[in-house]
Amino acid sequence: MSSPLPPNPLPPGPIDQDGPLAKISTGVEGFDALGYGGVPKGRATLVAGSAGSGKTVFAMQFLAQGIAEGRGGVFVTFEELPHDIRRNVIGLGWDLAAWEKDNRFAFVDASPPEELEQVIGNFDPDALLDRITRAAEAVNADRVSLDSLSGLYGQGFGDRGTLRYELFRLIRRLKQRGLTVILTVERGQDGSIGAESADRTVDEFVADSVVMLRNARQQERRRRTMEIQVPRQPAPRGRSAVHHRRAAASCPC
Repeated sequence: MSSPLPPNPLPPGPIDQDGPLAKISTGVEGFDALGYGGVPKGRATLVAGSAGSGKTVFAMQFLAQGIAEGRGGVFVTFEELPHDIRRNVIGLGWDLAAWEKDNRFAFVDASPPEELEQVIGNFDPDALLDRITRAAEAVNADRVSLDSLSGLYGQGFGDRGTLRYELFRLIRRLKQRGLTVILTVERGQDGSIGAESADRTVDEFVADSVVMLRNARQQERRRRTMEIQVPRQPAPRGRSAVHHRRAAASCPC
């Protein structure tokens, strides 16, 4: 997923109150070039896209890069079962079972049970935080991927405000532990979340920056693109904070 960038495509990278944001590589060459080195270290980045746009692969590549650099990774799954994911990615050269055996990779299975009672409280952020923390300590991880937030929408949350609050608490506490977080969510081409309406944007409120992946059909061909939103930055005195969009870069399959 890499492509040459146009000359002088973007202004200098984002700066916060302590200076330039530290970045860590995702292992996706084209993305790291567009993102000035990768994703913000110690923050949460949301990766949104339609089915087949590469969200799960992106989340796994992010962990694989950390493992290649000598650190561990934790993959939290809210939808697919771990054994299905192991089989799905083996063809990409990622032997998750071997990484698990070597204590370099860990799954946290948060997928829903076969029979789920539709009541508030099925998602326990404190218990999940404890599981993620213990897994990260066990494999010396500094990276966590949560795939996919869309899987939480059917787990007993009729109140969008409750889900937003609990996710915010979870992500904040992960960042306080020094973890860099990738979250994925399904989006339609129009920006809506899965089958939900476009105004259901709980996930964007808990992330520091947003990456949009698209897999659009143009005539008889597919064209993959990505769009990066600059992380939230402190506003200058007397001005309101604004999200600025970066360029959209084409990424050939």
